[in-house]
Amino acid sequence: WISGEATERGISASDREVEGQLEQIKEQQFEGNEKQFQRFLRQSEFTEEEAAEQVRLSVLQDKLQQEVLPGEPSISDDEVEAYYAQNEQQFVQPETRNVRVILTSEENEATDAADQLRDDPSPKTFRQVARDVSIDEATKDRGGLREGVVQGQSEPALDEQIFTAQPNEIVGPFETDSGFYVIRVEEVAQERTTPVSE
Repeated sequence: WISGEATERGISASDREVEGQLEQIKEQQFEGNEKQFQRFLRQSEFTEEEAAEQVRLSVLQDKLQQEVLPGEPSISDDEVEAYYAQNEQQFVQPETRNVRVILTSEENEATDAADQLRDDPSPKTFRQVARDVSIDEATKDRGGLREGVVQGQSEPALDEQIFTAQPNEIVGPFETDSGFYVIRVEEVAQERTTPVSE
């Protein structure tokens, strides 16, 4: 289709353009290493001719897009400001919190974890406790750390605790549908509205 459309519109890709594009691909994707490029061809079961044909089609496609797609429209500052005023809510980044969580299936394990963390709430202790007892697969190898948590993202009981806890306070254990949690909010990024200037 690309070749046919290009032919109908009188668009062509010269050997020089194809070779230049291929050299650029080798430089960007294979750091100019010909051996790596040849290994890629073998693994992909491409001949050099087939690779060159793919590059030729890519060059033709770029030229077709430049001819068919309209240029960038001019938008006035007044139009930008009017759109922003009508859609300001779209430019609000909600409050996010980085939180460390320990999740256990047994309350006594969560209580022991909370006691250890109250004695020493360092990231090192969190890493050790998470590795030893947490059943939260997503965070147990990261010291229990969940970054950029947005309100409404977690199960309700956990969500409430995350967004009412004071930073650096050990909270828990408390029970949820998933088990027993111990948490500590590490960092709070306040809600922010991106100004129209940005």
